Amino acid sequence: MPTDQVNSPAAGNRFSDYWRLARQCYAYTNIATHHVLGAIIKLLVVAYFLFAVLFLTLRYAVLPNIDRYKGEVEQMATRTIGQPVTISTIYASWRGLRPYLFLGGVAIHDRNGRTALNLPGVAATFSWWSVPTAEVRLYSLAISRPDLDIERDENGKLFVGGIFIDTQKSGDGKGADWVLSQREIVIRDGRLRWNDRKRNAPELALEGVNLVLRNAWLHHRFALNATPPASFAAPLDVRAVFSHPHFAQRISDAAQWKGELYADLRHTDLAAWKRYFDYPFDIRQGKGEVRAWLDFDRARIANLTADLMLSDVSARLRADLQPLNLMRLGGRVSVREDFDARIMDAAPAFGARGHTIALSDFSLETEDGLVLPSTTVSETYRPARNGQPEKTGVSVKSLDLQMLANFVERLPLSAAQLKMLADFSPSGKLQDFSAQWQGAYPAISSYNIKGQFNGLSMKAQAPRPARPKTATSAAQAAVPAIPGFANLTGRIDASDRGGTLNLASSQLTFNLPGYLPDPVMPFDQLTMDAGWTFQGNDQLLLEVHSMEFAQEGLSGALSGKHLMSLAPHSGKALGAIDLTGHIARFEIAQIGRYLPSNTHEDLRHWLVGGLIGGTARDVDIRLKGDLASFPFRAEHAAARPKGEFSVNGRIDNGRLNYTPGKFGKDGKAPFWPLLDAINGTI
Repeated sequence: MPTDQVNSPAAGNRFSDYWRLARQCYAYTNIATHHVLGAIIKLLVVAYFLFAVLFLTLRYAVLPNIDRYKGEVEQMATRTIGQPVTISTIYASWRGLRPYLFLGGVAIHDRNGRTALNLPGVAATFSWWSVPTAEVRLYSLAISRPDLDIERDENGKLFVGGIFIDTQKSGDGKGADWVLSQREIVIRDGRLRWNDRKRNAPELALEGVNLVLRNAWLHHRFALNATPPASFAAPLDVRAVFSHPHFAQRISDAAQWKGELYADLRHTDLAAWKRYFDYPFDIRQGKGEVRAWLDFDRARIANLTADLMLSDVSARLRADLQPLNLMRLGGRVSVREDFDARIMDAAPAFGARGHTIALSDFSLETEDGLVLPSTTVSETYRPARNGQPEKTGVSVKSLDLQMLANFVERLPLSAAQLKMLADFSPSGKLQDFSAQWQGAYPAISSYNIKGQFNGLSMKAQAPRPARPKTATSAAQAAVPAIPGFANLTGRIDASDRGGTLNLASSQLTFNLPGYLPDPVMPFDQLTMDAGWTFQGNDQLLLEVHSMEFAQEGLSGALSGKHLMSLAPHSGKALGAIDLTGHIARFEIAQIGRYLPSNTHEDLRHWLVGGLIGGTARDVDIRLKGDLASFPFRAEHAAARPKGEFSVNGRIDNGRLNYTPGKFGKDGKAPFWPLLDAINGTI
């Protein structure tokens, strides 16, 4: 017997069992839901048959005779656009399961009946979403060869295709909402004419306008290509992607959009476009290529990045600045403006609320031959708010400060930044360098500097006393005088709490006002590894891990640390020191040149007056203790000295003289007879 004959009754019984079980489950569920399930199923069945009837009616009754309904289509388009619409020809067919409609000779009229816009061909594929939304929804809309005129009259009124657009009224936005609700809109080979009577500018015509707009609920994107006059630029490429919030009342409200805009202009003439819109600064001439990305957040510019390759540029970056005339300019410029997301204020503040400006691989050459090599620089500013001081930061990958100084008078820097540059007058080259500070210069409350430098020069700065806390500013510790220097090479990592300094310099000069009697200190060679820390009670701890130096009449090495007070009238102004040094050669008569300015006058007189000549060689120095007790003489024979001071080495042709002072026994001056030509070991 065949197998199918044996299994057939069993299979039929199983199917009956499953069907009976399904009916019982439906019955129980329908009762449990108070017959809601049954009503839903019935509605779905009815909806299906209604849709089938609608589909069959369109398929076999409406679309084959669509030309008979041209009047109804015109009325529907009129209601949708809000302006009278006439159609010359109409044709319908199918694109798969979607109805397709072609309209030829479409004309949109203004209120006076004049033709405002001609559309030679419009092809629309309808979406079945039109049924549940009860409005026209298109799967795609293609418009061929449109010719549109946009005009702004002498009073600033805007007309698009002859239709007045009231820019002062927000309107209900239904037309724009409808456009952004369609899946795809395409414009091919269009023509756009812009006439600005208010600016008295000649007509600007864009040929070959092609646009694609695609919408997917929250997300939208479009691409635009157009060809301006050849004297303006090569064909334009503009693209954008943006989104609107969930359940927005009006999806066409640009104040709610977030997204990015991209524009590419090749072989453009910047001066030619000046007649049609305003630049953020005065551009007189310039040609080249511009490619830009603009991030916007609820109608506010959040970030702007532009790749530039320009030549023959003449611009004035601010009204009170000198013109900047460039032979060439290239690189990337990025500008980001901060704003408070809680404040819906679309007006740009031009960086006053905070900004970041960055130049990447940026270079330029002026008409008078100045060249700024390729460099990367960024500047960040945050204004004072919520009781916190303003913050400024500068980061440099590579920069020649002298070349930058040549452009300072033409750059839109703030008054505080210009004053800082004038006070310090920096020159030299920076590498991987950064600086941040808080407070408006010169009242800087904190700072941080880090990076490498080569041939760096900077003017010295006067010391700043401590400042107590006030109602408007925080307390500030005393800051010592900032040394000046020339031709310094090394690396620094410093802040208002301390720092480290590594030097490997030759033929350099230090300017140490307030530290030494003769502030100018030249060196033939200097290598140093040092650090410092600002401690409590206005004290500075200076630690020299290693230092080797050579200058005229002096060479040697030293290491140690020195704790000194920054208070101007401290009782222990000299501080405590722990120093070990070795001097290979030293002209003794130069001792006064190396004594700190705050050295006790009697001590200075004792040393300078007593050591008047000769050369010290292979001298080992040990100095430890409170310098206020120098030279650490014991009060009596049984007492221990308050510190340690020793000098061991050779003297050639030494000359000593007695020096009156209070450092002798019982406060009386020691008597040193005048000795000439001392040779030997001390």
